[in-house]
Amino acid sequence: MLAAGADHTDLVRIARSVAYETAFALLYSITAHGYDHGAPDTPGWRLMETTPAGELTGRSLQALHEDLLSMDPSGQEGGDLSE
Repeated sequence: MLAAGADHTDLVRIARSVAYETAFALLYSITAHGYDHGAPDTPGWRLMETTPAGELTGRSLQALHEDLLSMDPSGQEGGDLSE
């Protein structure tokens, strides 16, 4: 795409946006659903917290997707995705 004249900054922004959307969707899927809405009679699942020894604490992890932007290592909370 660069050889065809695409702007490097635009390509980087697209790649970052795709990476963010992918991570958001993955985190949402593993913490927000627990079951398939299209197949309500199938087993569900849940992401659970464990102790350092690997024992369940009884707490499930939920809404990890809501914290994704706050974990941005640049400190911009994804602000560079919409510039």
